[in-house]
Amino acid sequence: MVSYPGELPEGSRRARPRRQKMFSSEEAARVFMRGRQREYILSKRLSVGWDAEEHRDILRAKAALLGVPGASLESAAWLLRTCLSSKELRGGAYVVARDRKIELEPRTFLGLANVARKIGCNIEDIAEAAMWEYLQRESWKLRAVEEISPERERELAAEWECERKKLSAINRALKRILR
Repeated sequence: MVSYPGELPEGSRRARPRRQKMFSSEEAARVFMRGRQREYILSKRLSVGWDAEEHRDILRAKAALLGVPGASLESAAWLLRTCLSSKELRGGAYVVARDRKIELEPRTFLGLANVARKIGCNIEDIAEAAMWEYLQRESWKLRAVEEISPERERELAAEWECERKKLSAINRALKRILR
């Protein structure tokens, strides 16, 4: 059995009522709860209009991403989530190994050296760019594991907009009747 928050009636100031649902297997209950969590996350509206510090933080993040083609705050957040340290400290500090040397296979090293020579930069720059590209792809795989696809987000946004329009039309009609 799973317990989850129910729908909040319009205009109600009380807490959301709890709902319960029975399942025959634990896996089915987990799948159901993941769906409910996803719906809850997608239904929350990001409101930064009242929080000045969060608003400034978002503006600074957008300014930092201006020169990066195809970058978004979401992709930056997923990449950061992929690159989390085993121990994150206060103030943005983190714990990392002192010895960070990587040994490559001879053919891999030669390939990197040839590409670096052709482009005209260091082997370290090529290796780091390749690793960042790989980490970015992995971060998007992590996003897919969380089961939030951009297409599904757009579908849900369209559904919510349609529902909002219906409810606002009903609300206007009720106000006209009550006048």
